[in-house]
Amino acid sequence: MLTKQIAKQNALEYLRAHDVGVVATIDTEGQPFVSPVYYAAGANFGIFFLTTSGTRKSQNIMNNERVAFSVGSGPEYIAVTIRGKAILAEGNEYDKGLALIKDKAENNSMLNWPIKRLDELKKHQLYLYKIEPKEVTFLNIDSSDEPESIADYLYELLP
Repeated sequence: MLTKQIAKQNALEYLRAHDVGVVATIDTEGQPFVSPVYYAAGANFGIFFLTTSGTRKSQNIMNNERVAFSVGSGPEYIAVTIRGKAILAEGNEYDKGLALIKDKAENNSMLNWPIKRLDELKKHQLYLYKIEPKEVTFLNIDSSDEPESIADYLYELLP
């Protein structure tokens, strides 16, 4: 079992090593909606992602800022899950978030990164959101042995 500090460090490294996560929003009827997003992870599990104003996820966030975000992979059964609120990044947060995303895009070979099409997307009212975490969990069953209890591998990192 990892200490909380090591689990926190491992979870941040895991987030920074991946490019795509899933954001869950809530529509005006209270129904969940999920959408994959390219993202960059900041300090303290802050997640930044770009989208245009016309997307369903953006419209949902404008009506209800509560979101969930997850990145997971197998076969190791590793996942980071964040619950919190998504806000439009402004000022210093906007600059930090955009710099993180640009840096990640420059080191990424995918041609469809939104930041690589920034000029085209600007005409569609491009938004940079920051997910401010309220709860963060890290599941790390990086083992070929089946655990007796998943609880031994699930770390509550925030609050």
